[in-house]
Amino acid sequence: MTPQEKKQLQVMACKVRMGVIEGVHAAKSGHPGGSLSAADMFTYLYFKELRVDPKNPQWEDRDRFVLSKGHTAPGLYATLALRGFFPVEDLVTLRKMGSYLQGHPNMNSVPGVDMSTGSLGQGISVACGMALASRLNGALGTVYGVMLLVAMFCNALASLVGMMAYLEQKSARVQRRRKVLLAVSCLLAWAGSLLGFGEVISVVFPIFGYISIAFLVFMVIHFLRAKKAERNSAV
Repeated sequence: MTPQEKKQLQVMACKVRMGVIEGVHAAKSGHPGGSLSAADMFTYLYFKELRVDPKNPQWEDRDRFVLSKGHTAPGLYATLALRGFFPVEDLVTLRKMGSYLQGHPNMNSVPGVDMSTGSLGQGISVACGMALASRLNGALGTVYGVMLLVAMFCNALASLVGMMAYLEQKSARVQRRRKVLLAVSCLLAWAGSLLGFGEVISVVFPIFGYISIAFLVFMVIHFLRAKKAERNSAV
């Protein structure tokens, strides 16, 4: 990238931030922080990296972008508008009744949006499915995705800690069946959400994949130790 190209992208990123501020201010609600911090990323993708055609948003061989943290929609909208997918003037209709620019991206109403998102962590599975489908169909497009990794990791860790605390309870009113059911459900949830796409995550974030597997192993060991201690105390 030449210094001139870098300067042009920086100027465009400032325009994206201005669009975010105008839209959120007009709506009197929204998530400006995440949108402002992601402005540089949006700008680089849509004005340098992505192969897209604003005149033909449904171009079959286009590159696709999945914004997993859908609450940063104001930043995506500002970028799409500046890229030419819809009028910049529409940004001030953000979150208004009857507007197609709502609080989270909607692929059915917003030109340039490839996936409706909102639930944190949802986008990684969708992006993987898109990439696999493109490969099977022989399409030329590349799939890009952005997710709120910190929130996903903290939620997963919180569920692990909660299960550990529950298993440590010594109260007689806690039935063994409830413990087993809780452990099984947590194990299934973790195995499905982490190991299910652990291979993909390990490609993008290698350390996260290994940490996820380590937590799963630790959880199983802790459960087995808790059951052994319970049997010993019963004897």
